[in-house]
Amino acid sequence: MTTQDNTFFEEFIKQFYLALKQVQIYSVHHPNSQQSIKKAFDQLQMAMVEKQEVTISILEGTLLIDDLPLDKTNSIFTKVMQELQEKGLESATIFQRVTSEEFRDFVNLIAASPDNLKKEGGIESALKKMNIQNFKVNVVKYGKLSPEKDRLEDMIISNYFKGKITLSEEEEGKFAAELAENPERISALLSSTLENMDVAADTDKVAGQVQATKDVIDKVTKTVLPGREGDWKKLKRGLAQVILGLNPLLQQRLLQSKEGRGSQQDGLSVLTGELTPDSIAEFIAKEYAQNRKTLDEVKEAINFLIPQARDNKELALTIEKKLIAGGMSQKSAKEVLRYALWKELSLEDKARRVLQSTILGKYEIKRVGEVFQELLLAGQIRDAQAVLNKFFQAVKHPSLEVRTEVADQVPTILRILDETSKEKKIFRQAYQFLLGATEQEKDSGVLMRLAGSLSTVANRLIGKGNYVDGIEIIKGLGNSQRIQYDARFQGEKHNIFQTDIILKLLAALSEKKGEERETIFQAVVQLGDLAIEPLLEALAQEKSMQIRAKLIKTIASLGESAIDYLIPRLNDGRWFVVRNVSTILGDIKSKKTVEPLINAAQHPDPRVRKEALIALSKIPTEKSSQCILNALEDFDNGILALASDLAAKLGIKEALPLLLKIVKKTERFQTIDVETRRKAITAFGRLAPERAFTELAGIFEKKGLFGGDEPTEIKVSSVLALGFSDNKKAMELLERLSKKDPKPEVKEAAKKALAIIKNRITKVSAEKTPVFKDHVFYE
Repeated sequence: MTTQDNTFFEEFIKQFYLALKQVQIYSVHHPNSQQSIKKAFDQLQMAMVEKQEVTISILEGTLLIDDLPLDKTNSIFTKVMQELQEKGLESATIFQRVTSEEFRDFVNLIAASPDNLKKEGGIESALKKMNIQNFKVNVVKYGKLSPEKDRLEDMIISNYFKGKITLSEEEEGKFAAELAENPERISALLSSTLENMDVAADTDKVAGQVQATKDVIDKVTKTVLPGREGDWKKLKRGLAQVILGLNPLLQQRLLQSKEGRGSQQDGLSVLTGELTPDSIAEFIAKEYAQNRKTLDEVKEAINFLIPQARDNKELALTIEKKLIAGGMSQKSAKEVLRYALWKELSLEDKARRVLQSTILGKYEIKRVGEVFQELLLAGQIRDAQAVLNKFFQAVKHPSLEVRTEVADQVPTILRILDETSKEKKIFRQAYQFLLGATEQEKDSGVLMRLAGSLSTVANRLIGKGNYVDGIEIIKGLGNSQRIQYDARFQGEKHNIFQTDIILKLLAALSEKKGEERETIFQAVVQLGDLAIEPLLEALAQEKSMQIRAKLIKTIASLGESAIDYLIPRLNDGRWFVVRNVSTILGDIKSKKTVEPLINAAQHPDPRVRKEALIALSKIPTEKSSQCILNALEDFDNGILALASDLAAKLGIKEALPLLLKIVKKTERFQTIDVETRRKAITAFGRLAPERAFTELAGIFEKKGLFGGDEPTEIKVSSVLALGFSDNKKAMELLERLSKKDPKPEVKEAAKKALAIIKNRITKVSAEKTPVFKDHVFYE
């Protein structure tokens, strides 16, 4: 890329940032946002006049346009980089054929909160859902950088290993060739990349990054290298030695087979075939003796190295000897040997090993489900119960690793109990015990896993129609103070309270009736704000008006805690979602929502504007009144009619001039429909009873102010509006109309209006005041 090209793209990045900020402050539909997006898109087109595509990427804190880094000292470039990284975006390739609509939608996606993008499945998933085809994210071309920029090339490979970026398909071959030609370089990069990962800080994140490494090696071993045996063997030996030098956790993730342990077609797992039993045993013994590994850590290494070896028994015996030589006691070494040869033990021996353990360790816990199920199938109920008791004792094990493993095994144990117990009492006692354990667990990580496992169980139960037990578990999770605290502050809400559970419950509402339906709703409500997102999604998908009303009421009952979840939904692209959210915010009646509702009242769809105005009328503030007043200049008749009603209800006297224009059909209201005029007449009479006769009497004169005979509906509304006035002339007019008007509807309305006036004058109780259609306002 030339310096001139770079200048154009630098200006584009600046304009992109301004557009991003406008969308975040207002919305993508706001005129200011649309203008900024257009300016940025025009700049992009100018920059790409002679280019088919351009890649914006992030490497080691630097923003790059293709192979040229941008100035790190420029604060705008830094902020753009931060915005992109927050959304999980390490690179974006833009094609010249990109449309203005695709660009607008892309800006809107980047402007969204990271949480909202996460719910959509990430940036890649969101792009697919919106059919944005001319942006490719997190795909970088290997070898695109200039040859002299080796350092940046190494950064690309390192980020590729970490799973932050992917290579385009056409460039994977080039990378594979480099892997075959220069395995020492690639092995060194892999080793240094993984060594720099902080395993202790975030195990799951590291595991995910390492998986990316595994995937690329899978492709290379299956496609490029089979025809190049010399390079293949050289690469296997180099990488196998790198693997043995890694942290055991990373070994586990790299060596674990997708197709089952021992698969000879599974990338890195097949590399250990190059290692002799002696070399594996030597490595394990060295880890124990020199690096002070615990017995469980030795088992972890064995767990993933032994299944790959050609002779497990020989390897296990070799490991036992070398461990004893390295200082391990014979008893511990024998335990390692028995562990390694677990699959060769009989059921009785397996059960005996579990039951004879004073306290179960991490790897015994992994095998409890297997032993428990085999004992049940064999009819050995007493031993099965004893094994189960051992499992539940481990809930209070002093080791975090063991308690974590217990939490992970909960779905398996409870599934076996549910499917095999003749009496559901045992199954219920089991999950109630585990719910109680959530209150006692002190470690947040274990607590989240235990709660997540129970949530999985509830999900399965509800999916098969067992609402009683499923709801019982949900209630238990929702009522647990420890879970509520940790879930709220660790951002794990939807990992624990899976959206699927709520959606399955709500789907059942269309089939259930009476008490069962109410039970389901109450279970959802007990989850508090954790249920808001799934409830909102269910509301968006629900077709039944009756159930939608119930959902709206349910969400609104959660009060102000729901507001932070609701306001972002006002920017949803689906008009009916925005309408529903406006309704809910109106029912919550918080002044915090006035500004967002005012923005919703500018929505292009009148159905949304209507609900936003009704919501604002329930939160009376000066700004709410002004918004309703502004709505009297809307071009939609339905909005005008509603705004008239609301202005009367809230006593907005500033509305009188506009109401009078609608009544008299002046200026742009000359073609206004009858229903809208009726609403304006009623509102005018209610807001200004002292002026009602003066302004409305002309309606009853064929040659009066209104120029010709008026429709009967208008006359009826005018007569009723006069009922708000105590003017003597108004009463005389009403007397005359009640006796002489040729239209029976007008006569009847005049009688009602007179009754209202007389009741008011004589201070008759408001409960006895006749009620008629034109006096019913929106609540």
